[in-house]
Amino acid sequence: MTRQINTLRSEITGDLPPAVTGRKPQPFSERFWRNVDIRQKEECWPWVGHRNFGGYGTIVVRFITPDGYRVARSMIASRVSWELHYGEIPPGVHVLHKCDNPPCVNPHHLILGSHTENMRQAANKGHLGPTHLLLTNEQVTKMREEYAASPSVSVGIIARRYAINHEHARQILMGRSYRLAGGPIGAIKPQRGQIVRTAKLTEAMVLDILMFHKSGTHRKDIAKRFNVSPASVWAITTGKHWKHVPRPS
Repeated sequence: MTRQINTLRSEITGDLPPAVTGRKPQPFSERFWRNVDIRQKEECWPWVGHRNFGGYGTIVVRFITPDGYRVARSMIASRVSWELHYGEIPPGVHVLHKCDNPPCVNPHHLILGSHTENMRQAANKGHLGPTHLLLTNEQVTKMREEYAASPSVSVGIIARRYAINHEHARQILMGRSYRLAGGPIGAIKPQRGQIVRTAKLTEAMVLDILMFHKSGTHRKDIAKRFNVSPASVWAITTGKHWKHVPRPS
């Protein structure tokens, strides 16, 4: 279920009580800044906690949905830093780095921008090929339809077919990029060599499961969210399955 952050009550806005660690309540801001190497105002403030494959910091944030359910979600640390300092981010708006340093969460180095501005900035700095800027909503819709139509079509095939990198293709197919474009979106197909009994999961989903577990989300709730059994969640969180996925610190 797609949700905009600003429709939820969260730890960031103070609408939820602080998380309890041991016997002492731990305010979210304290938990956040404990993972930041704060330096001079003009310098980058690197995130020293968990980082994703792109080098961006991530942190688990608890939310209450409009219908009253408590959930946890892994968020990019730079977006959280912006919300802590400046308030809610409008739907569909990205947080960009003026410093071109993904782990940086210094709010003075962050600016808001559209998806197009985000991609243009990345291309101008050499992170992406110029073809990223040429994708239209029609191309993205066709890309998603091609991927969903055949089990033999992998993310790598889609990436080569549309001359984009693997990660960008994955973000598009999962609906995290080009959200206004059409076409079917969903979980990425398991890569060759992944465990058959957990083939419905991907490494990214397993990492999310580990994040939810660390945040205190009940095993049954995690299982229901990812459409797996509680036993599978237990096997993942105890390291019986998916041992190669790094454990969140």
